[in-house]
Amino acid sequence: MNWIKKTFNNFKNWIKTKHKKIINKIKSLDKEVKIALWISLGALIIVSLSTLFIYGYKDDFIKNVFVEAHGMVFDLLIIATFLFWLQTRVRKKRTREQNIKRWQEEIDDFRGWDEKEAAYKIAGNIKG
Repeated sequence: MNWIKKTFNNFKNWIKTKHKKIINKIKSLDKEVKIALWISLGALIIVSLSTLFIYGYKDDFIKNVFVEAHGMVFDLLIIATFLFWLQTRVRKKRTREQNIKRWQEEIDDFRGWDEKEAAYKIAGNIKG
């Protein structure tokens, strides 16, 4: 019996800890994100209750929900891949622009220097 109480208390403490972390994360969200979450939660409740009371959750409905869930996962995979690809392109473009700016600054630094070394460095920056 004693181990049951310990296990229950451990579980209760674990829930409290997780609950605090979730509450802190929710508090740290932006106002717009909180509004979107509340609207989504409200829509989920309305749709679930109306489906339960009007149609009921029959076998065909459950099967269709699982089919739609698989489609949603596939859509998210495609969207995530596209966003990752887009982010990579933007990062490469920014890096390229930063390099060009740095090379232009170095060329400007070497312009007044009348030595062969300066000419080589300017040429190296132009080749980039």
